Amino acid sequence: MTIRDALDAELTAALRRRDTAVVRAVRSALTALPNAEAPRVPVTEAQQQAIVRTEIAELGSHAERLARLCRWDEADGVRRGMQTLARVLDDV
Repeated sequence: MTIRDALDAELTAALRRRDTAVVRAVRSALTALPNAEAPRVPVTEAQQQAIVRTEIAELGSHAERLARLCRWDEADGVRRGMQTLARVLDDV
């Protein structure tokens, strides 16, 4: 299974659960992949993994900012998105 396939599966599952925080995180990662291919250079699976790791890191920073602002529910949602993306990387 490719990263793209795994992300698509996670997006479908999150949509069914109506977990908007995870949907946002997965859509962001799915959007980042074609953006990397914009110069018409194919992106390898390893590069796709690096892109998803960058997304995870950015979500981590965002969750910390939300927690500092005492926006606990939003921070928890962002963390769920991070966990989902990390699980995708573990599964591929």
